[in-house]
Amino acid sequence: MKRTTQFFSVMVVLAVALCFVQCKDSSADPKIQSVAGSIDSASLVRLPIAYINMDSLMSNYNYARDLYDAQLRQAETARANYNEKEKSFQKDLNDFQKKIQNNAFLSEESMRRQQEQLAKKEQELRTLAQRLENEYVAENQKNSIILSDSINSFLKEYNRVKKFEVIFSTTLNGNILLADPKYDITKEVTDLLNKRYNKK
Repeated sequence: MKRTTQFFSVMVVLAVALCFVQCKDSSADPKIQSVAGSIDSASLVRLPIAYINMDSLMSNYNYARDLYDAQLRQAETARANYNEKEKSFQKDLNDFQKKIQNNAFLSEESMRRQQEQLAKKEQELRTLAQRLENEYVAENQKNSIILSDSINSFLKEYNRVKKFEVIFSTTLNGNILLADPKYDITKEVTDLLNKRYNKK
């Protein structure tokens, strides 16, 4: 953390110095002007930073897609199970209402018993819906942690060779407003992650 803060402090000082040189009067020292004029933007030192577009990474990382597909299948199975129970409840409710309209109950006691059974079934449906939603959220959080661990552990290995000071994460509408594409390592990281995942 301290090293990152020092890095940003140095960057701010360099930026201020560069602005001072550029904003100087045109009648400034000709030596400085000739040196500044001869600097080509391509010859500037590349900063030890990089960024990853997480939207692109997640949509192209095979492991993320497999986890998402598995969760989707699980959610569809749960939804089908719930829909079946809801359909059964709706049928029982319609039967009950028809019996009331046709005075088909033998006694008020039998009507009350069936009403209680319906209320219990409705409560069970609500409980099931809540449980399924909680399970989906928990699975989603678990998958997020798994993916985060997978990416972070890979980036530690990757950065032993690359030696970046900072690797930013961004999304399509993220905090990085403008960046030179040469700092974008999304495709390289995605390809390497997929290679590692396919080996496993």
